[in-house]
Amino acid sequence: MAVEPTWYGRDLPVLAATVSLLSEPGHAPAVQVWQIAERVKWEPQDVFEALVALKDDYVVLQGAIRPGPGAVMVVGVTSEARRAVGQWPTPENISARLLAALQEAADRESDPAQKSRLRTAAEAVAGIGRGVLVEVVAKVITAHI
Repeated sequence: MAVEPTWYGRDLPVLAATVSLLSEPGHAPAVQVWQIAERVKWEPQDVFEALVALKDDYVVLQGAIRPGPGAVMVVGVTSEARRAVGQWPTPENISARLLAALQEAADRESDPAQKSRLRTAAEAVAGIGRGVLVEVVAKVITAHI
């Protein structure tokens, strides 16, 4: 019997909304389940189930889990949560942004010669392989080059 994946369809949207709410200037240091539910336009019970799945690795919950959504609030998120939603850099998301920026610059460029150079650069970056690019970016981030 296969287990239904929940990361992209349930957990990640709830995590992104939670990090966003906690990061807003002037926001309270805790987020209620109903606030997250309102942000993602879901039922509080669905948000609650995602938060329980995210507990410990991604979110810090306060309150009793047994009664249900009304008794729980998020009082913090982990550094891994910030990386998962793209708030903090990872070699993978920086690599993707670099490639997208080169492609976007080529699309916007009006000078044919410069457009060609940008497309060549984007193709070269894409052509070295994702693993190699991620490794190079990881070394740049950690200053090992």
